[in-house]
Amino acid sequence: MKYDLLGLMNDETSAHSFEQLSFLTKENCPIVQEKPMYERTTVLYECITTNDCKRLIEIVVRRLEFNMRSKGTEYFIYTLLHLFHYNYSSKQCDSAFKEIARQENISVSLVKKRIINALNSMDNSAKKEEIYRYFPEYDGRHPSLMYSIDLALERLNQIFDRNN
Repeated sequence: MKYDLLGLMNDETSAHSFEQLSFLTKENCPIVQEKPMYERTTVLYECITTNDCKRLIEIVVRRLEFNMRSKGTEYFIYTLLHLFHYNYSSKQCDSAFKEIARQENISVSLVKKRIINALNSMDNSAKKEEIYRYFPEYDGRHPSLMYSIDLALERLNQIFDRNN
């Protein structure tokens, strides 16, 4: 499945982009203009300067041990990109679900079910410390669909707002 959100999506990824991810914690997220070559923010700097939200999201979902070949993971990434791009809140994610369902020719409930399955799989395999590392505000509960979208969208907005 290929989506194109006005150039936000990019199918190219590089191996080095999945390294040095501690920039996502609040303590290690300096303003990019102040420290553009700070070793742990190199990927962040690249993502922000090129508005490459997809790459940033993919880095985090890989580190959280999502199954990258899962349709649910793909749908989750698309939903976050859709919400971020259109500056929607997580309460407006139905528009993303409907768009995915239309493009995939499936029902909205199946889209949600696949995302929930991807989240459940991640919850069973990811270390809680890793989740806390990327999402300091995580309260330890099971990552439900809306809670996960809320957390991820809020963090994505924080990163881009702080550095733009």
